[in-house]
Amino acid sequence: MFCIVATSARAAEADDAMRIDVAVGETVELEVGFAIGLLCDDVTIIHAELRASTPASNLFRVTGVKPGTTRCRVGTAPFRPTYVFEIHVVAPRHRRWDATLVVRRSLGCRAPQAASAIHLQGCKSASLQLP
Repeated sequence: MFCIVATSARAAEADDAMRIDVAVGETVELEVGFAIGLLCDDVTIIHAELRASTPASNLFRVTGVKPGTTRCRVGTAPFRPTYVFEIHVVAPRHRRWDATLVVRRSLGCRAPQAASAIHLQGCKSASLQLP
C-alpha cells in the first residue's frame, strides 16, 4: 500500500509542473520568492541558475543549450517555497533583423538602404552581401 501512495504522490507532483518553453540561445527569467536550492534532471540541454534578484525575491534563469525536455525543482531547502518546472528547449528561432542598422551601429559608417547588398561608404573596404 505504501508504494501505491508514493507513486500517486509523484504522479500528482508531475502534473503540477509549470511548463517553460525556451529556444536555444534564449533566456527566460522567473521570480521564485524565497526559494533556495536548484536541482535539474538534465543539465546538458539548459544552463540554469538561481540568484538573488531583490531583497525579497530570488530569480530563476534558464538558457536553452540544445533541444530537449527536462525538469527542474527550484526550492530544495526544507520549509521554503518549492516549484517544479518542465522545461522544453526548442530549436533556435530565426530572427529577422535589419542588417543596415547593425552595420551602421557597429562600424559607425553610412550605409545606403539597398535591400540585396549594402556597400558601406566611409569605411575600410567593408561590404555585406545579403541572401
